[in-house]
Amino acid sequence: RFGLDTSYRLDADDFAIVLAADRDAAQAVRRRLEWNFQERTPRQSQLSVGVATWDGSKSPEGLLDEARRALSVQRQTAMVGQLA
Repeated sequence: RFGLDTSYRLDADDFAIVLAADRDAAQAVRRRLEWNFQERTPRQSQLSVGVATWDGSKSPEGLLDEARRALSVQRQTAMVGQLA
């Protein structure tokens, strides 16, 4: 959404998307991104998304740390699902 949301490249394979949304809406965007990625890319490619929400007091670094922790959990959950 032009003027509301923005995205940044953090590292070679790391990106951040800043949404003007609550946690539920951000989770819906996460699910949509993952689904669209799987539908449009070769099957050996993967996408993992970690969601963090700003409480009004976290620093940008704190927010990134929260997102990275959520990403780690998401990746572990995906690996368990692949083994099942």
